[in-house]
Amino acid sequence: MRPSSLYGLKVPDIPLDKAFTIGKRDKLAQLIHLVIRKGVDRAIITSEGKPVGVVTVKDVLMKLSTKHLKGLSPSSMTISGFMSEKFVSSGPYEDLLVVSRKMRDENISALPIVSDHQPIGLVTRKRIVGLLRDKSRMKVRHFTTSSAITINPDAKILQALEKIRKSPIKEIIVMNDKIPVGILSEKEIALTFFDLLSRDSVYHADSVLKKLLVMDVMRRIDKFVEPESQIDGAIDLLLDTDLNTLPVASGGKFLGALTRDAIFLKFLELEESRGWKQV
Repeated sequence: MRPSSLYGLKVPDIPLDKAFTIGKRDKLAQLIHLVIRKGVDRAIITSEGKPVGVVTVKDVLMKLSTKHLKGLSPSSMTISGFMSEKFVSSGPYEDLLVVSRKMRDENISALPIVSDHQPIGLVTRKRIVGLLRDKSRMKVRHFTTSSAITINPDAKILQALEKIRKSPIKEIIVMNDKIPVGILSEKEIALTFFDLLSRDSVYHADSVLKKLLVMDVMRRIDKFVEPESQIDGAIDLLLDTDLNTLPVASGGKFLGALTRDAIFLKFLELEESRGWKQV
């Protein structure tokens, strides 16, 4: 049975996601190997055995896609050039409400938990949303944004990257003749780019990336959610598909997007105000 509130819960009361670490002086090639083999979207950077930063798939992708690095390869670049400017973490006995607030305030989707200067796991927005799934009786429309970012399947991948660069979104809805046909995430783009990098130089991978179309990389979807459906079912669909975004449609008309982040922020707002009985 899931807990009914974050109040009174601490980090040890929930399972932690596995934290992967990589040394500050390690090469980018090692992170790429980790992302491709383990499917992770971030790693904790250590220096002399202690955590000092985080590197995400988006960090690497955005920096590499804005540079012309002729002659360089992942084996010649160190992780330190891609790490976050500051390291945000929590202790092993922190209140989950405090942890959730920290993720919101720092605009991060996963928070490292550190004990005795060692990362022991991650608390994620995904985990918090799943934790509170049964508590809400709200409908999908309460979380839907009409300002969803969309793109055509025949657009260039670099156009999609530019859209992601300019916003906090993680995924773009791919539309064909006003019908949602796919989801393109930073992770799919990164995996494609990293696979190229694992075989050749940054310069060559960049050249190939410029030719790729959205349809070459996107995840095709045949599912969407109705605005009047219950949010718990939509959360199940998000968790089962491991997506952050789902199209919202009714009567064949696209209405907007439902995102895991929007659910997390609304659930946290309700927890803080103890406003669940009102919805």
